[in-house]
This record gives sequence, C-alpha cells and structure tokens, in this order.
Amino acid sequence: MVIFHCFESELDNSRLKNGTKLQKKIQSRKFYSNNIQKTSIFLQTGMRRILRYGFFFVILRKFSQATDLSMKNTDSDDLNLSTDMVDTASTESPKKHKRRHTPFLLLLNILMTGTAGWKDLRRSRLTPEQTAAGCFYPLIALASACRFADWFYLPEFNLSETLVSAVSVFVSFFFSYFAIQVVCRWLFPTAVKSKTETAYFKLMVQYALSSLALFLIPAEVLPILETITVFLPIWTAFIITKGIRFMVIPNQFLNRCMVTIVVTVIVTPYLLMWLCDKIL
Repeated sequence: MVIFHCFESELDNSRLKNGTKLQKKIQSRKFYSNNIQKTSIFLQTGMRRILRYGFFFVILRKFSQATDLSMKNTDSDDLNLSTDMVDTASTESPKKHKRRHTPFLLLLNILMTGTAGWKDLRRSRLTPEQTAAGCFYPLIALASACRFADWFYLPEFNLSETLVSAVSVFVSFFFSYFAIQVVCRWLFPTAVKSKTETAYFKLMVQYALSSLALFLIPAEVLPILETITVFLPIWTAFIITKGIRFMVIPNQFLNRCMVTIVVTVIVTPYLLMWLCDKIL
C-alpha cells in the first residue's frame, strides 16, 4: 500500500509538472501570437500612412510642376508690373477689378493656384494695411474665437481659461507678423536685407500667417480633424516657395532666404502660443 501511495503521489506530481509546462507553452504561444498580431496591425497602419502621405506629396509635386509650366507658357515676363497693371485696367471694369482683388479672395486664389495667385497680388494695388484690415486681422480673430468651441465638447468648460487661450492665439499671430520681419532682416544676407522692407514682403508674410490661421479654424471647431490639419502648414510652405520668386532675389541667396522665411513663418506663431500657454 505504501508503495502504491508513493507511486500515485509521484504520478500526480508528474501530471502537475506536465500541466504547468503545458500552460506555460499555451501562454507563450498566446503571447507570441498577440505580438505577431500587434506587429502586423502596426505594419499595416504604417504602410497605409506612408502610402497616403506619399500620394499627397506626389500630387503636390505634380501640381507645382503644372503651375510652373502654365506660368511659363502664359507669360514670358511675370515681373513687369507696369504692363500687368495697364492690361488689367484696360480689360476689366473698376467694380470687377475691385471684387477680384479683395484681400480674402486673393488668399483663396493664392492657396488654390500658387504662382498665379501671387501674380494677381502683384497686379493688385493693395497695401499691407488694406490686407491686414480685410484678411489678416479678421482671420486671426476668428481663429482665436474658435477656441470657445470647446464648450460643445468638454463637460467641464472653464470660461476664464478658454478666454486666456483665445487671447494668446490672437496675440501670437499678431506679434508674429512683426517678429518675422525682424528675424528675416537679421538673417538675410546683407545684399538683400532691403527686401524685407518692401510692401510685397509684408504682404507675403501676412498671407502666409493668414493661411495658418485659416488652417487652425477647422482643427478648433472639429477636433476630430486635428490629425489631418496638422499637416496643412506644409501647404503654407509650398505657397511661400511660389511667392518668393517675385521678391527678385539673386539666385545665390534665393535658397537661404526661402528657408528662412518658411521656418520663421511656421515656427514663430506656434512658438509664441506655446510660450503664452506656459506663462499664462
């Protein structure tokens, strides 16, 4: 009997050991299968994003090539302002000319056509003050007011914090306009520093900042679109590269000036907003 009981106890121990080993194998297989599934899902989503953004950049490249080709075919000399103004004044009535060259419509034209929009801006007789009053200030005010859209989404809406956040948006864009001019004047080569004092440079900075404010509005009103609108400043950089050609900068300084304008225009407002959020 004692031998039988010992044999049964050893058999039970061996069964327990085999059971624990089997459970460990099952758990390890589940762990590896879960890891494989997670890795495959991660790779699938990564490839989808790469294909999506790659398709976007291909379209952007093709569109820029098409606009450049159309501008080369339509005009051999885009920089002659006097002939452009004479042609516009002779072929268009004053009312039609005024409607076409309103600041906000020019912004939409620049965003949609690139080089052709900047050319229409050169043809127009708008001053930086007119553009600021008709496009720049209203858009940054609207972008700051859209911060109050949190009232529809947040269960605990704080009016004072939202008001401070809205004011920080307006102040950031407002002071960015002047800060960009100072930084560009400091970073531009000595031979082209005077270009930062021209009316066209001020207009270009205003329209670039206005496009950023316009892209900020849907992200504030519909937070679900924030993952998409975060890439829209790329389009602002694109329109700047199309508009800098009308500043008539020598080729040896063109790339340096273009990178300076793109970086300062995109970085300055978001940097000031971040500082305002930290301070206030």
